Amino acid sequence: MKLNAFSVPVYKTSIQFNCNKLNEYAYSMKTKFQGRQMSNTGWQWVMKEKLDIVEDIEKHVNIFAANIGFKPTQKINQMWININGNKDYNVPHVHLNSHFSGVFYSKVPDNCGKLVFKNGCEGMYYLWDNLQREKTTEYNSYAYEITPKENELYLFPSWLEHSVEPNLSNEDRISVSFDSMGE
Repeated sequence: MKLNAFSVPVYKTSIQFNCNKLNEYAYSMKTKFQGRQMSNTGWQWVMKEKLDIVEDIEKHVNIFAANIGFKPTQKINQMWININGNKDYNVPHVHLNSHFSGVFYSKVPDNCGKLVFKNGCEGMYYLWDNLQREKTTEYNSYAYEITPKENELYLFPSWLEHSVEPNLSNEDRISVSFDSMGE
């Protein structure tokens, strides 16, 4: 009998939202503000005002929370816009002071970089010989990669280490990222 000792949930859904309006807003903020550098090499700006999409995102964060045994009382406590041009990326990182984190993609050109989740079991990297692995499964993979699409929302525990591969497109990748915390 196979038992699963641990499992890491990642939630995916589509939200029908006016991405053109969101992208125009992102570009207008980029002309007004310098942005910040955190885990990113592109432009990033922490939003002061609430976007129209916040209500939809919080609804899905609370569905996710309830499905994995948390109280559905999550509220977004921080949100930022990312504009990643050619060769921009995000280094591996986690999010502190939150329960869940996520990203909504509003502009996704081909070959703009995958969202990558790292397996948190450090011993696997050193103790399991790659030459013995016949196929990659959820039990023996070092990373889980997602090719994002426009209007997709991904949610995950804030402690899950993640990164974004370099954008190899000549167009910008635009996303909104956020953290949530239960009340």
